[in-house]
Amino acid sequence: MNAEVIIFCLIISAGITPVRAEWEAIGPYGGFLRCLEIDPIDPSILYTASYDAPSKIFKSTDHGETWEYISTVPNYAYCIDCDPTQSSILYASSYADIFKSTDSGETWTMYDMPGYEINAIAVRPDIPTTVYATGVIFTGGQYIMHFFKSVDAGATWSGLPLIDHGGYSYDLAVDPQDPQTIYIGGYYYDTTPHPCVFKSTDGGESFHEQSLGLSMTCQRVQSLAVHPTNSAILYAGTYYDGIFRSTNAGISWQHVSGGSWFFTSLATTPAAPHIAYAGADTVIYMTTDSGETWLRTNDQYNGARRMHRCVRIDPIDPSMVFTTEYYGFYKSTDSGVSWYAANRCITLAKINALTVCTNSPEILYVYSENYGIYKSTDCGTEWIPMPSPFACRLGDLIIHNTDPNTLLALEGDG
Repeated sequence: MNAEVIIFCLIISAGITPVRAEWEAIGPYGGFLRCLEIDPIDPSILYTASYDAPSKIFKSTDHGETWEYISTVPNYAYCIDCDPTQSSILYASSYADIFKSTDSGETWTMYDMPGYEINAIAVRPDIPTTVYATGVIFTGGQYIMHFFKSVDAGATWSGLPLIDHGGYSYDLAVDPQDPQTIYIGGYYYDTTPHPCVFKSTDGGESFHEQSLGLSMTCQRVQSLAVHPTNSAILYAGTYYDGIFRSTNAGISWQHVSGGSWFFTSLATTPAAPHIAYAGADTVIYMTTDSGETWLRTNDQYNGARRMHRCVRIDPIDPSMVFTTEYYGFYKSTDSGVSWYAANRCITLAKINALTVCTNSPEILYVYSENYGIYKSTDCGTEWIPMPSPFACRLGDLIIHNTDPNTLLALEGDG
């Protein structure tokens, strides 16, 4: 028996446990985020969720500069909303489930809603035990647009169909001046798709359609917002025909901005009621005149593939704007003039390949199947997205043995 084996046997017999090194995530940070919510009492606190199942919940306490993974919900989290009077109470919705947290997202209680799909949720600001939601019920072989309401803080729910035809409802907006007034956007289908807005003035007891002026081209209303101080002004983001505006509380709509983008989110702020942002799959638009005109912000902050899923404006400082998208969380502190990634500790990327430069070990490259190639020149402290061949999946990376700036990639699809 040699000396090395004797030493190993002595360690085992003595009951000594080998020391395990701790691991620390160093990035690249980011990943596909869908929903975003700002704490209504402390705006430095933000919540977001990964767009996958189970969905990881992240929390920031510094306006999104850094994040902490705090919990998981077992299904896709489509949206998050906070109780405006007790912001430790959160609601999240998904397919067939509504989740509630009473400890700022640390733990969640699930309320099973089989056959339902909840796409938007809003806590009534003046009566926070009343919660509104919208989505669909699958019945009779088709999806039916529905409004949902809870009067016991999410414990039980009642449902109301908006129309008999098949269709989807995607977003819900509550008038901050009159929370009895609710708007729901989506589409229904008879022989063709009809983009539509439904309105209630009695807290969701009844709804009537108000879609006059919406073009058939837009296909569906994907997002809605009410002006913070003028209840007559509404905004609607559509699937394929830009942004529409109403100046008569939804009685009629006017087309105010074109573009064949998928407008998934609209945001306003009481700090600057005349300002609104509209987030789409590849662009973010902004208005400074209550929706009369819209301009594209400087959103060219990240390579090729982007999906804006949610835009929010700080309720105190309107120059601070946030968005979640395919690559993670982005932030502007100058009203959309410039944007930067703030994803620290959001670890959602799947790393398929890693290579270290032999002659300069501080230089690293990694490849993520969904997000492309990243480079670090400081041992992983900071990562730079590189031009990536999205047309194929890469199986490995190799740095040239004499030139650290030359990278060879092995295509994984053959």
